[in-house]
Amino acid sequence: MRTAILLIASLSCCFALPPSSSIDWSKVRAKNAYVEPVSNASLPVNPRIIGGREVTPNSRPFQVALVIDGGHFCGGSLISRSYILTAAHCIEGHAYFQIILGAHNIRESESTQIVLTSTSSTVHPGYNPVTFNNDVGLIRLPNPITLNNNIQTVALAPASSGSFVDARATLTGWGRLSDSSNTVSSTLHIVDLTVMANFWCARNYGSEVVIASTICTSGVSTSGSVGGCDGDSGGPLVIEGVQAGIASFVAYTGCQNGLPTGYARITSFRSWIVENSDVE
Repeated sequence: MRTAILLIASLSCCFALPPSSSIDWSKVRAKNAYVEPVSNASLPVNPRIIGGREVTPNSRPFQVALVIDGGHFCGGSLISRSYILTAAHCIEGHAYFQIILGAHNIRESESTQIVLTSTSSTVHPGYNPVTFNNDVGLIRLPNPITLNNNIQTVALAPASSGSFVDARATLTGWGRLSDSSNTVSSTLHIVDLTVMANFWCARNYGSEVVIASTICTSGVSTSGSVGGCDGDSGGPLVIEGVQAGIASFVAYTGCQNGLPTGYARITSFRSWIVENSDVE
């Protein structure tokens, strides 16, 4: 199994936190989580740009942008006034998180934005950085956020929701828009996806990676390749208005190759999330 996760050196125990609004975007790179596929069976004949589109500004008010230790980027979702849900690989081993809420263009100082800095995070104890099993984490905000039209929480899928196989889903994020891009997107994008059975997803990534608590979306649609890419990690997979997954991994061979995108399955982790946050 070959993985590629960009890591940065641990910071000293004693450091001065940067101002919440000070983000040098020239230094920020997408946080990567790749899995080596065991099969390229889903590879389409003519892969093309990861088939998304720009969202209507602030139409996904639960979407959060995360700048990690000033150098890495992930997505997340606001699940309560005090907690952000994201991927474990986005926060494990890192010291501070600049959290941008209410954003559409993350490189601009929009009037809708609130930027906070947190040093409080929790990683699922079963997280495996090789297989990306249990890739779930929480960030606690320094103070409860005030909700408004541009900043809202998202409901989590009930534990009784079932497998979601063949359900229509959406993924949102500021991740790279193509394999040729070397930076995250300025504006929030959305892509329409279809949940696939874990059996077929495991044929691409193996049964050690795709387990019962994994959910996958197909990398192929009638318009070409679709799915997540670097920088979308930690972002919300939404089905019928509830969050069903947390973006976890893509294929090591590239985002545009038509292979599935993998997520942590919310229904498998709802109890852990409730126990470690103020979500009811």
